Amino acid sequence: MFCNCEEAYSLPECTDTITIGTLLPNTIYWIHIENTSSGYKYTQEVTSDALGVIVLDSTQPSQAFYNERSLYQISVTLPEESTTKNITIDAIAVQCIFLSFYKQHGEPTINATIKLIP
Repeated sequence: MFCNCEEAYSLPECTDTITIGTLLPNTIYWIHIENTSSGYKYTQEVTSDALGVIVLDSTQPSQAFYNERSLYQISVTLPEESTTKNITIDAIAVQCIFLSFYKQHGEPTINATIKLIP
């Protein structure tokens, strides 16, 4: 679906928030998450901070949505638009991200940050 989709390192399943990357500061965005296995799609509205960082609340729709058996495609648009915005991660502009999760043992992770696989 996307030409510039990059793969990220896996994150723990039990994560409260995921720092996605940066866009324009103080702007409302929609983060689109698609479970590529089931086709289920979820959209979350977020506002970037003063530095342009956007953070996904990964407890929504529920932490059970994110599991180790699936691959997720994440993209960002402005509200009510379909054109994806480039997200800057590790100084690289990407149109979308493929993200997977791993089973975590021990204490839950409070915040995780997406890192691209070189």
